[in-house]
Amino acid sequence: MIAYCCFRFVLDFIKPHYTFSIGLSTIQITAFIGLLYYVFIYIQYKELFLIKEFEPQRQ
Repeated sequence: MIAYCCFRFVLDFIKPHYTFSIGLSTIQITAFIGLLYYVFIYIQYKELFLIKEFEPQRQ
């Protein structure tokens, strides 16, 4: 899905389309939001499984 969002974002630069004031089409904005979503999910997932060093047990 990440690859598809990247593909759509880049591909729409060469197609003629209606752009908003920020210079992106509707599909590009949607693909960018999808990429942001997956970056957020990746960071959350990475933190969930992050291996932390264990402190030695005190006796």
